[in-house]
Amino acid sequence: MTSERQYSMAELNAIFGTTPGRIQLQMSLASTHSERLRLVEDAIDYIAQEFTKTRQVRQKMSEDALSIEIVIGLKCMGIQASHDTQYGGHCDIVVEAKEDFLWIAEAKIHKDYDWLLQGFEQLDKRYATGLPGQDAGEIIVYCKGQ
Repeated sequence: MTSERQYSMAELNAIFGTTPGRIQLQMSLASTHSERLRLVEDAIDYIAQEFTKTRQVRQKMSEDALSIEIVIGLKCMGIQASHDTQYGGHCDIVVEAKEDFLWIAEAKIHKDYDWLLQGFEQLDKRYATGLPGQDAGEIIVYCKGQ
């Protein structure tokens, strides 16, 4: 007879720590919009930390290339992500999940604050749907200067 051990979520979190595996596990089990949103934000934070460690390699990458790298990272964590998806325009990063969850990000290489404001306005006025479960997104700013 084989006995299978059952793990609590707290035990699984302790095993996985802050790894992408934890995010993937929790995303597959998430049952609310707020849980999914928190996990997408955790994933973006994790990817940003990894980008920072290898920033010298990314200095000459385009906005699209950097955004595609983020999408690849999200997909590796089991998150349904895409680049340049059409939702009111060309969205840089889109995350979709069950129960009509939608998170949209507009990415900008920082050159000045008017440029960042234009990115926010794209996100707010063109891309955002505002529907339930689709009311969150972010501006991702790639800083290449000192």
